[in-house]
Amino acid sequence: MTILMAIIVPILYLLREFKIQSWRKKGADTKTVVSASSIFALPVFAITLFYILLSNQSFTFDSSWLFYSGVWIITCFVTNVMSYYIIKNISVTQFGIFTKVASILFSVIADIFVFHLTFPVISIIALSLMFLGGISIDKYEEKNIKKEVLTKSMIYIILLIFFIRFIDIFQTASFKQLSIIQSNPMFFVAFLQTALFIPLSFIGLKGVKKAVTEKLITVKDMIYLAFLIIIICFAEPYIYKALPLTVLTTLGLLRIGISYVYDVKADNLKINKKSLIALAMIIAGSLLLIFVY
Repeated sequence: MTILMAIIVPILYLLREFKIQSWRKKGADTKTVVSASSIFALPVFAITLFYILLSNQSFTFDSSWLFYSGVWIITCFVTNVMSYYIIKNISVTQFGIFTKVASILFSVIADIFVFHLTFPVISIIALSLMFLGGISIDKYEEKNIKKEVLTKSMIYIILLIFFIRFIDIFQTASFKQLSIIQSNPMFFVAFLQTALFIPLSFIGLKGVKKAVTEKLITVKDMIYLAFLIIIICFAEPYIYKALPLTVLTTLGLLRIGISYVYDVKADNLKINKKSLIALAMIIAGSLLLIFVY
């Protein structure tokens, strides 16, 4: 059951990103999209939290829990908002690749300079293949925009993604610490997600009504995204606890293939020789990483 959920969750993340990108391309601003994708999930987490509190279940709630919860909520809020901003200007495939490269690169730096571990050269080759593949994929260019401007925009976006992954170090570290502290997994999810989704839901609430009226966003799609994120949030703690990193990395290949097909169909990426070679580089880099780990 756990491995099945580990296969499904990356796909659910992709489906969420596909819908968010479509909203952004229709003209919905970042704050509106953040609220629209969060507002219907909040009641579910809040109700779960109140149920746990009213049913007198045991859970850990001390100063350490509050501190690490605060770190996680702040970093998670920032990465969510920035990701929604970026995804309008980049394909889902490229976003996934650059995110993975940045995450692994920071892990490499930590292993070398903090934990003083040796790192295989083949890992650097793998990361380079994935990064170059992500840059090389042919993206449909908007008319009347100079190539130099597009290049600068791509550099800016890549730097933002690396900044998000840097913040994610604190997010992941606090998440792991919280999982150690908390004795009740359901309280773990309900408390953190309720606290996170309150600011996410209200940051652009005024714009949601206007976006729905203008048919940039539909209520049906908002409920659909809430359903996806609820499954993801309740499944992830069990998946990360039960499965090794190698399995999770391997399943990441599934995301690359699905997102590439979507991006081609949505006219985010061109399907030509250059893009296919770039995709092969990305897959080769991913396979090398799996071999290393």
